[in-house]
Amino acid sequence: MHRDIYFENVSFSYGTKAIFKQLDLHLPFGKNIALVGENGAGKSTLVKLLLGVYTPQEGRILIDGRDFSKMSGEERRRIFAAAFQDFYRYPLTLRENLTMYVGAGAAEKELQRVLAAMGMEQYMSRLDFKMGKYGEDSMEFSDGQWQKVVIARALLAKADMLVLDEPTASMDPISESNLYENFMKIMKLNSTLIVTHRMALAKYADVVIALQNGEVTGMGTHEELLRENAYYRKLYNEQSAWYK
Repeated sequence: MHRDIYFENVSFSYGTKAIFKQLDLHLPFGKNIALVGENGAGKSTLVKLLLGVYTPQEGRILIDGRDFSKMSGEERRRIFAAAFQDFYRYPLTLRENLTMYVGAGAAEKELQRVLAAMGMEQYMSRLDFKMGKYGEDSMEFSDGQWQKVVIARALLAKADMLVLDEPTASMDPISESNLYENFMKIMKLNSTLIVTHRMALAKYADVVIALQNGEVTGMGTHEELLRENAYYRKLYNEQSAWYK
């Protein structure tokens, strides 16, 4: 089962404001995909349609040739695990926060794997410490550390596609770039869709999709789009000074 995803003539509006009009898009299985575009381009709406939070008002989304809207909740959870920019900080232990999707029986080596991927292996000895200000056996995390926990939780689920919607907004660009470089190596055997406004991260993706006003204006590698797509080149050049 290859889990290729197709948006077929998908239309969606917020009231009278049209976001997508007959959108056609192919998300290939086994690739790391970056979705980029300006604010209001439709990136987060596309993710919510993909995850079933929203339903297309016209058209359909096919996964492995099947209509996603007709799949069970269990099937959807096997296909997708997601991490978002906005999340709740659960006053639980680190272990409990990490294993929400998979249950308490997660193997120690799997917990070590995802913590190492996030550069947090030093916390293996503190898995049963409560997160927050709760006394001696607790620990307080920064916003950036919490976001790493959320990503690690999704990674632990071992879904067919990991969806990351601006999940590292609280990290500085250098920390974010280092994290994704390690993360992409781990995810080479899975599909990953990363929505980001930080253009330097797109170079780590196998496929980059440039979205503008609800339309796909470019799709290819970072190098191809930088060379051939004026909109993508504009987005990248506007941020390039950050990374020099």
